Amino acid sequence: MVSKPKGVFGFTEEELTRVDPVVLRTLIHERTHHTIEVLIYRILAGKMEVPRDFGETVEFLLDLWRRRGLPMDAPDI
Repeated sequence: MVSKPKGVFGFTEEELTRVDPVVLRTLIHERTHHTIEVLIYRILAGKMEVPRDFGETVEFLLDLWRRRGLPMDAPDI
């Protein structure tokens, strides 16, 4: 079961349900880059193990995106 982070960049889950979609999209991009893309190179190179919470923040943000009824067919989502 995925644990939900208490917040992302100081935003609570409630605030994230109301924030402008552009801001939410930006957070998804930033967290994808820093918590998945950057780490994947280290993991593949054998320099680190896969973190227990790998990808959870992005999964949480994408779940919020879906729950808000925002489009899932955009090329960057």
